[in-house]
Amino acid sequence: MALFDRYLSSVVGSVLRMFLTMALGFLFASHLGPVKFGDYSYLVVIFTSLIRFVDLSVSKAYFTFLSANNTNNKNLVEFIVFAIGQLVLFLLVIIFIPNSYLIELGVGDDRILLAVVVTSLFIQQRLWNFFSYIIEYIRATFVFQKISTKITMLHFVVICLLYYAEYLNIFTIFLSILFSWSLGIFVFLSNKVRINEISKCLKGNPYTKIADYKEYCFPLIPYSILVLIYDVSDRWLLQKISTAGEQGYFALSKQISIVSLIATTSILNVFWRELSASKNDLIKINELAQNTTISLFLFASFLSCFVIPWSSDLLLYFFGEEYLKANLTFMIMMIFPIHQVVGQISSVILLALGKTKLQMILGIVSIIFNLSVSIALFLFVDYRILDTVSSEVIAFKLVVIQLVSTNLFLFFLRKSHGINVIGFSQFTIPILLLFISYLCQIIIQQFGVSGFLFNISLCGFLYFGVFTLLLIKFPSLLGISVKQEDFLRGMLIKCRKLLSF
Repeated sequence: MALFDRYLSSVVGSVLRMFLTMALGFLFASHLGPVKFGDYSYLVVIFTSLIRFVDLSVSKAYFTFLSANNTNNKNLVEFIVFAIGQLVLFLLVIIFIPNSYLIELGVGDDRILLAVVVTSLFIQQRLWNFFSYIIEYIRATFVFQKISTKITMLHFVVICLLYYAEYLNIFTIFLSILFSWSLGIFVFLSNKVRINEISKCLKGNPYTKIADYKEYCFPLIPYSILVLIYDVSDRWLLQKISTAGEQGYFALSKQISIVSLIATTSILNVFWRELSASKNDLIKINELAQNTTISLFLFASFLSCFVIPWSSDLLLYFFGEEYLKANLTFMIMMIFPIHQVVGQISSVILLALGKTKLQMILGIVSIIFNLSVSIALFLFVDYRILDTVSSEVIAFKLVVIQLVSTNLFLFFLRKSHGINVIGFSQFTIPILLLFISYLCQIIIQQFGVSGFLFNISLCGFLYFGVFTLLLIKFPSLLGISVKQEDFLRGMLIKCRKLLSF
């Protein structure tokens, strides 16, 4: 499958899952309320972070070696055994963990709930992501997107049934995740043709030694420890020293804001695969990086800048007045995914090139800066300089540090490898689109038509029309070069074919 098709297949499948995920987020937030929704999100963040940490970057190493044709079936079996061993270790810890820690997690003394949480997130975040690497290795991107979308649709249907049967709560939500993604893995493993194709690709390739994993993974372990602390610190601050609803406000804002990153996440595996296979060709890497970055950056900016002017209306319409306090947090967090796109791509470039030490150093600098601010906020509250740490403060901190750290990665990519991912347009594009979005909102509101859904839909058509006009007639205003025009034009031409997916 051509790179164009694999990128677009990832985007189309991701957009479908994006809307389903957004709908589920809306349902969870409105049904559970700010406090319970905050507890649910806290559990997801804590255990997703722990699951990623115990991976010790072995998944990244395996996929990099796999993409470079430097691994075989023996590595595959060892990796699966390693992953299952991690799950067993988690469940053993749950059995013997003191009740005081369970209370800290907000689950009381319910070890069954905790076991379901861990198992469901492990299957969804660890095993399914691993299978995505394997499928991407044989370049079966379309197959993966099709299965992923069906799993998300199944999860959506199960949640809706639970809601209408009045059984929707934190426990049943995680049970639905466990059921849906376990079924997806079963479907994947039941396809003998696909398994034989993977086995055939791996057969005869060199065996990657443990020493190779050690060289790749060890530099990332200190970084992984800091990432774990970083992922948990902000949520812990809100859980411990803020009001009960602030966790829910922040969780809702972040969940909606990162919806635009779903396309980025799905494309990254395709991007990573191509980079690893071309790591000795810096010209091709530079072209891939620029084309991929501008496409995803425009996508994230387009969505975020459209939503920001309508933030209070969206919160009121979908979640009610109790969530209106999250308005400022929501607006700030919608800026977060814009530069997160660039940061993720820059990080993947370094990992695909095997520059794990540089990636670790830059990541550690950013995380230490972030943790220093978090510690300062905690001390301010402890010494009564601040009454509390609100979700708005945490959101603003995340956005500013994301902007600084992303440009730190970009600077070193230019200096060390001559790779220029994106320039000053990272600032001009969001400002221009935000201006257009507010202008479209003002124009639509002048008609005086009542009805939120009608107004935002009409505004969306107008906004999309202006964006398309700029894309076709004035691409330079959107930071698009002549070479990138050809790339984007090719994607738009093929998009019609893939929409049948």
